[in-house]
Order: sequence, then C-alpha cells, then structure tokens
Amino acid sequence: MKAVASKIVRKERGDLKAIAASQITEPAIACEYQAIFKSNGKPMVIIDDDTTISLANSEFERLSGYTKKEIEGTKKWAEFVAQEDRKRMNEYHVLRKSDPMLAPRCCEFRFVDRYGKIKNIVLTIGQVPGTNKSMASLQDVTARRQAEITRRADEERYKTFFENSRDAVYITTSDGSYVDANRAALDLFGYTSEELKKLKARQLYANPADAQRLRKEIEKKGFVQDFEVRLRMKDATEMDCLFTVTALRGDDGSILEYQGIARNVTEHKRAVEALRKSEARYRDIFDSMHEGYFEVDLAGNFLFFNQPVSKFFGYPRDELMGLNYQKYTSPEEKQRLFQLFNGVYKTGNPRVIGDHEIIKKDGSIGIAAFSVSLLRNAAGEPIGFRGITRDMTEKRKTEATLQQSEENYRKILEMAPEGITVTRMKDDRRVLVNDAFCRHTGYSREEVIGRTASELNLKDEWTGSRSSSGPRMGPYSTTWYQPGSSGLRERIAC
Repeated sequence: MKAVASKIVRKERGDLKAIAASQITEPAIACEYQAIFKSNGKPMVIIDDDTTISLANSEFERLSGYTKKEIEGTKKWAEFVAQEDRKRMNEYHVLRKSDPMLAPRCCEFRFVDRYGKIKNIVLTIGQVPGTNKSMASLQDVTARRQAEITRRADEERYKTFFENSRDAVYITTSDGSYVDANRAALDLFGYTSEELKKLKARQLYANPADAQRLRKEIEKKGFVQDFEVRLRMKDATEMDCLFTVTALRGDDGSILEYQGIARNVTEHKRAVEALRKSEARYRDIFDSMHEGYFEVDLAGNFLFFNQPVSKFFGYPRDELMGLNYQKYTSPEEKQRLFQLFNGVYKTGNPRVIGDHEIIKKDGSIGIAAFSVSLLRNAAGEPIGFRGITRDMTEKRKTEATLQQSEENYRKILEMAPEGITVTRMKDDRRVLVNDAFCRHTGYSREEVIGRTASELNLKDEWTGSRSSSGPRMGPYSTTWYQPGSSGLRERIAC
C-alpha cells in the first residue's frame, strides 16, 4: 500500500501536537519514522501495545545507556520508569488505549537509566493514528529541576534569615520606598508593615544629610558596610545605627532596589564610652601608683605596664612595649631571672623576688624588687607572668651611705681616748660604748649595753642640763665613781 507521509507539529514547549497519518501499514511505520528519529535531536521511541519498545533513536541510546539492539523488541517501557511512578504511567497507558483524549499528552516522570541513575523527564506521547502503537518524545529536565530545587532551598534559607534575623533587614526601591521589612525592622522603627511602606527611607534619618552621604557612597562603590547614621523612631527617639547596604542593578546598570541591614548600636556606643572613661580613670590611678605593674608573655616580652615601670626603665611606652627581659639584664641576672620565673611557671605559686639589677636605657643601673605570679587565660592555661615592682635604687643608695656613715662614726668612737657611751634618753640605758669606757670602768661591752648607771653601780655627777620633766638633755659630761676608787671623768653623747 502506498503510505501517506505524516506531518508532525509541535507546541512551544516541545509537545507533540499531532501525528497525522492514514492507512499506514505496520511494516511502513519503522521505515517512515527512522528518518524522524535521526533528525529530531530528542530521545524518541515507538511503543507497542504491550509496552515493548519497537524503535529507539540514538538520543534515547545516550539517555538510557543501552544500545538499540538491547532496546528494540526487548525492553518494556516500564523498565525505564522509576518504581514510584509506574502505577501512574500504566494508568495513562490504559487510558490512552481506551480513548487517547483521556490520557495526558504531556507529563513528567522519573526515568531510570542502565546504571540506576534517576533523571527527571518530561514526556510527550501520542497514539499513532491507525495503529496500536504510541510515539513518545523525551526531554531531560534533570538539571532544570535541580536548579529549581536549589533555588527553592535558597529562597527558603533567605526567607528564614529574613524573618528570624535579630538585625533589621529591609528592601527599598531606588527612590527609597519600602518594599519589605522583617519583624526586627518593624520593632526597631516602631512602625507596622503598612505604615512603613507608606514612608520613604530618608524620612527616618535624624539628619537628612546622612541619607545623601549614604546614597552617594552606594552609587560610588555599589555597597556600604557599617555605615554609621543617626535614625529617628516613630516616637521621635533617636538612635545610632550601622547600615550595611547593597544595590541591586538592572542590565543597564541602573539601581533597581536596595537591600540593607540596620543594627542599633546606641547601647553599645554608650557602653564603649563608659568603658573608655572607666579605663581612663583607672589608668590615671594605675599610672599614679608608686609601684610599677607589669605583664609579660612566657618568653619575657612586655605585654602591659603602667607609667612607673616606663619611668623606671627610662624607655618611652612604645619602645618598652614588647621589649624582652634579656635586653635590660646582665648575663648573670638573665640566668637568675630565668630560674626564678621558671619556678613560678612550674609550681604556679607566686614568688617575691629580692633586689634585681636593671640596665636602663641610658646604661645606668637601677635596683628593683618585685613579686611575680602566673598569668592565665580564660581556660586557665598559663600565658605569661604579672607582677608588682618597686624602685629600690635610691633606698639602697641611702642605706649604703648610712652604713658607711655609721662605720665612720664607729671608727671615731673607738679611737677616742675618753670613755664614750650613747644613751637612750627615755630610760638612760646604754646602747653604744667604746673601748676606752670599758677600760676605765672594767666592764665589758656586753655588761654595759642595755644597762643604766645605777645598775652598773656607778655614781653619776651630772654637769649637763636637765629638762623640768626629768630627762637629761645632752650632750653632757659626768663623773663616775666606783666604790673604793677615785672619780673617772666621762663624756657622754646622747
């Protein structure tokens, strides 16, 4: 029989509109549609009444992973349908056999290839007129569906962030009209959603010039981050806010909308200012202390110190910061300090360290005494040392001078030919005596020190002055008499 060529007309979405043919014989179908399958560019199959695939093109081979030889006349259509979709697809097939108009011409299902991989397929299928066969065209939309899933997930994440953010999140048009705002934004400004959408963004600025500055900065850079402005709430209360805003532009580069986040930092700024004042106050107290306070890391580098420490070392604050202990100690002192600090590190116990020589910036030597303890972080781990130090330089110099003076005085006292004692005025007890006095009286030093004249059985003839209340005022002279002896003249310093 003479075959009449069929005409295929597709819809805009690629659906098969009609397969027009008449008086087509079974043998002619395969030959006629071979050309269509080869030139169509989409996976296509001819499905027999019993769902056996009688014809498949090369695109279907690539989609399924099977060869034509493995498919044609062997594979059932249901073998390519995911288990979850088989019942539905079989119902469509039954409907199509009873009345082609009852079954959908286009549907989506999950396709299973040779390797078990699931693909999203849009199927367009129609009955071949005059036959019991169906012709199906398949379009792989897996990537598109995955993109849609990703997009929906992104939208859901954005919606969740938008609604649950503790920061005020908003969207405005290019002219500043509010398109949307989350609950935090409504709470921040004190408006309802309907009220806010009737306002322009610039109406919320305490200083209109800030709105202009913000707009210019965004136009210049495309965004702003932590841009500080002062805003006004519905009840006229003013607050300090940080804006982070991004401009969304169209294909022509014009700004379509602004997406922004506003954060109220009023209380934070107040807290920072209060902390700054508190730190300044305590630093003044800290720096006015006579004692020095310092903190060093485990390697001995200065981390923190007050003004007395800087003054003692003779370095400006910026030069002393970070300075290592080896820079201002002699080799002998380095080893001693290391051992002392290492002991604190190992035991965790504070320690008082005696005089320690410091090489100052000008090369002079200073003497410091300090106590040191372990410095720990929040986790309790050792991170350094802290300590209190006192400048002992002048005190040690004074002590040395006094010691030398006393030594000189003692030498003079010992060399004097006269008997000399130093007497404590409140009780007349001797606190110092020279050799001449011991020779003249016959007493040893130990017998004289701490005793009075009467206890020594010596008679005192006073030639000095005496206050009205009784104590002697010196220096003065006295003559001592021992029983059975002549008088001994003595000069007493008191």
